[in-house]
Amino acid sequence: MPCASDAENIAELVKGYKKEVQLLKRRCSALEQTVEDLKSSRDSHQRMIESYRQEVIQLKVLQGTLNTDFQGEKFGDMDL
Repeated sequence: MPCASDAENIAELVKGYKKEVQLLKRRCSALEQTVEDLKSSRDSHQRMIESYRQEVIQLKVLQGTLNTDFQGEKFGDMDL
């Protein structure tokens, strides 16, 4: 027959587990927010890189140094 001490021990274990679960939930939420922040930063960087790529293409077009040949085939005007 279980004694009161066993019930108290079980109650303490359950209480400890509940605290651990709450801490893990908070940590998970913080990590999810970090992931979202990193995705946003990545998207900003990708837009900036694309902007720079288009600038380089426009400069090469203006300078007449853009080569639109690929494997012997000329592609002409490119969609900038």
